[in-house]
Amino acid sequence: VMSHVFGTMVAFFLIGLRVEKFLHTEGILPDYFITFGLEAVASFWLLSGWLVMFLLGDVLIFFSINNQDTGRKIRVLRVASAIDFLITGVCLIVFWCGEMRRCCEPSEEERWLAEEVDGKDSAYSDPSPCSCPTFGSRTYSGLGTLEPYTALVSLRLFRFLAAKKILARIDESWSSQSGDDTDSD
Repeated sequence: VMSHVFGTMVAFFLIGLRVEKFLHTEGILPDYFITFGLEAVASFWLLSGWLVMFLLGDVLIFFSINNQDTGRKIRVLRVASAIDFLITGVCLIVFWCGEMRRCCEPSEEERWLAEEVDGKDSAYSDPSPCSCPTFGSRTYSGLGTLEPYTALVSLRLFRFLAAKKILARIDESWSSQSGDDTDSD
């Protein structure tokens, strides 16, 4: 319960803050709709740190359990921590890849806003600068295509259920294989 309430819920809150900040930056949300004024850099590093804490917790759980103990609860805990490590790791990688892709690098083929097109001046007076701000504060190209997938962290809530199902299947297949071996003797 503690992991779900103080773990995944906080991650959802931080993801929601980042989505809200991007929607506000794009002009989709008005000023009065902003619920909590956390800067993009702070929310980025808080969420990154939170996901890293999930990973560290999973590693500690996985390696602190005695390997000699093969009870059902211990096996479920080990499989659940491995599943959580996989889910959280994927979310962290997707989150960081989304941030890395949100950087504007001008090239020869690209046209900047307000740049002359076919000898005609643009209706805009100033070109839009193509820059790459500090990591965590990038808002170029808006919300992005990868960052919303960090909400897959919600799958953490089902890690124990998935671990029980996986172990039930494994136990079932082992018992059927050992049953087949005794039948053939």
